Amino acid sequence: MAILVVAHEKGGVGKTTLAFNLASFFDGFLPTKIIDLDSNRMFTTLNSFRGYCNLKSFNVVDPTNISEEEFYSILSEYVGANDKLLIVDSGGYDSTDSSRIMGIADFILIPAGNKMVEILALQKYEAVLDRIRSAKKEAGFPDEMPCYVVFNRVHPNTKNYEETDLGRFLLESSHYKLLSSVIKDRSSFNNTLVEGGYTVLEKGSFDAKKEICDLGEEISEILYEKLNGGNDE
Repeated sequence: MAILVVAHEKGGVGKTTLAFNLASFFDGFLPTKIIDLDSNRMFTTLNSFRGYCNLKSFNVVDPTNISEEEFYSILSEYVGANDKLLIVDSGGYDSTDSSRIMGIADFILIPAGNKMVEILALQKYEAVLDRIRSAKKEAGFPDEMPCYVVFNRVHPNTKNYEETDLGRFLLESSHYKLLSSVIKDRSSFNNTLVEGGYTVLEKGSFDAKKEICDLGEEISEILYEKLNGGNDE
C-alpha cells in the first residue's frame, strides 16, 4: 500500500502517537514497516517497551543504523506498492531525508488541532511543500503533494469541524485536503502508550479504537483509488 508519511511543521502535535496506532491498524492485515526519522526516536522507544509486555514488536528501521544505500533501497521497494506499507514518522522538514521521502510519498498525513499556533505552522509549512513540489517538477516528475490533514486531539464536544478556525483555513487552502476522520483528545491514547507501548486497538477505549479504525480505513480507500488508476481529488 505504498508510502505513508506522518508529518507536521512543529513538534508535540501527536504525530508519533498517531503513527504508532496506525501501525497497529495496518499491521493487522498488511506487511508494515516503519522508518523512525524523528530525532528523538520516540517510535523506536515505544516499540522497545512492547517486548517487555510480551507484545509483538513492530518492524522499525532506525536510519542511523543502516547505510544510505540501504535506506534508499527500502524507499524504492515501497513506492507505489499495493501489497505492503511503509510508514514514516517524519522528523525535521529541512533535512534531506525528510524532503526526499515527502517527495515520493503516496500519502502525507498531517495531524493538527484547532489552535492558532498549529494553523500558523501549517501556513509556514506551505513554503516547504512548495520547495519540494518545485524540485519534483524540475526533475520531470508530477508535482502532486498528497497532503491530508486530520483533526487531532480535538475536544470531544467539538462539532461542525469545518466551521472552526482550522476547518475554514483548510477549506481555503490549495495545499491541504481535510479528511473526514477525527481523532479526539482522549486519555486512552496516552494511557495505552505509558502502560508499555500498547496501542488503543489492543487496550484502548471503544471510541478511541473506532477513531483509529475510521482513519485507517479512510487512508486505505484513498490509497486504493490512487494506486489502482483512480485519483484522490
